[in-house]
Amino acid sequence: MTVLRVAAWQKRSIYLAVRLFGGLAWKRNRWDREAGFQRVLVDYGLRALDTSRRPGFLSRTIKRMRRRSSD
Repeated sequence: MTVLRVAAWQKRSIYLAVRLFGGLAWKRNRWDREAGFQRVLVDYGLRALDTSRRPGFLSRTIKRMRRRSSD
């Protein structure tokens, strides 16, 4: 980024965005493991129109935040 002369505030913004969304991905993976979600499927009988049984990220995050605030 130095070669491209990217401003310091832009570098910092990019860094923080990667940290934030990367951290969310790591948390989601941990939550999936805790919930018993299998990443490697034994049965490969999936079709293109099949929907995921994995709960939505936003709904799960909201539920987790509600649990934390009630504790």
